[in-house]
Amino acid sequence: MSNVRDHRDLRVWQTAIELGVRCYELSRKFPREERYGLTAQLRSAAVSVAANIAEGNGRLTRGEYLNHLSNARGSQREIDTHLEFAYRLDYATPDAIRECRDLVDIVAALLTRLIESLRRNREQTLVRSRFPVPSSRRSPAQPATATPATVQDHR
Repeated sequence: MSNVRDHRDLRVWQTAIELGVRCYELSRKFPREERYGLTAQLRSAAVSVAANIAEGNGRLTRGEYLNHLSNARGSQREIDTHLEFAYRLDYATPDAIRECRDLVDIVAALLTRLIESLRRNREQTLVRSRFPVPSSRRSPAQPATATPATVQDHR
């Protein structure tokens, strides 16, 4: 975790983004009458996982970070429940459901490891930079790449 500059460097966040994208793709095939029901619920929970990981990573205290990771775990369980409804209502193929569930399981394991790491390493500093993500990023999906010289120039 020592090379983590922001949430984009966390494998759990990257995997949660992939889970969210897959949930959106899966829910496109749901019946139209589910637009404000199961479709909206699944999508909201899917976005919430990655968003809570990112928000927690940006917080200043370990307790706040852990609280947001706990919220992400709750949303991850919501996704699993919504996928169960989609499966039982035959809104998606078993293979498509399995693909999403596999990602849910990976995110769950990564979240657990991150939570355990934060609890074990209490002396670790959470704030890595006093500055926002650089605007010079080539793509919105790439991690920030501020160099120590760049940070010193802005002090």
